[in-house]
Amino acid sequence: MKALLISLLTILMMPMAWAAAPQAPAGYLVSIKLAGEDAVVKTVVVRDGTELAGKLMMPLFEGDVVFVRDPASAVGIELGDGTTMTLGQGVARFEMKGEIDTGDGTWGILSAIGGVFADEDQQAPENMAAKGASLKMPMAVRGTNLLSRDRKSLWLTWEGGKAPFAVSLETASGETPLLADVSSNSAAVPIETVKAEKFTLIIRDAEQQKLPLRFRLAAQLPAGLPVTGSSQASLLAAAAWLSGHKGWSIEAAQVLQAAGTDAALALRDKIAGGWTYQASAP
Repeated sequence: MKALLISLLTILMMPMAWAAAPQAPAGYLVSIKLAGEDAVVKTVVVRDGTELAGKLMMPLFEGDVVFVRDPASAVGIELGDGTTMTLGQGVARFEMKGEIDTGDGTWGILSAIGGVFADEDQQAPENMAAKGASLKMPMAVRGTNLLSRDRKSLWLTWEGGKAPFAVSLETASGETPLLADVSSNSAAVPIETVKAEKFTLIIRDAEQQKLPLRFRLAAQLPAGLPVTGSSQASLLAAAAWLSGHKGWSIEAAQVLQAAGTDAALALRDKIAGGWTYQASAP
């Protein structure tokens, strides 16, 4: 019974150990692939003598020790200088040092991202295109979705409907096919031939349900981005911040799709499911 109580207290205290740390992080967990005993136990961080399970974009603080038991595991850490090191490739243990100068704005965004990956922030999607229909795209708004002007291809994913799917460009004379016989609920849609600043794409399923998506190409992103730097943490923070502006979630997903890292694709999928960053009230 005593052992059970200790285990329960450890599990309950894990989110507190993550969220309550007052100092700036020394790095982040950016990839986690566990093998052998690691895959069973799942703990890869020691903080103040307590083993914690690893989560994508979990902040790591000075004094934290990241470790793996099985050499086939691979745990990636982004360090303060923006470089990434991987445990499991001849390195089994690493102690975090120093702090990242994230700035107040970036740290708040990264904390929100960490909460999403820790399943602490289960925000219900509100911005559903074709709300109530079986064919829908949670990351789209009913009005105009904004894209960077230099986009040549568009990664889109949707829910519901019956395969195969088709994607077309709506024109004054009808629809121009862009993709056909799409077997899954996601696709890279070529838009390099689209010359208009405003355009509408139609996703249609095998039962002729259709989902119209309106777009406008924007000359620049919203002003006021509080994120600097070129690290992976900065990229994720910038994409999350962009998702918090109405109509920009699809563009945020493109940024993450292009990055292609484990953490970026995981955040992309959260945004695709309808999550948007919401700044805390001052």
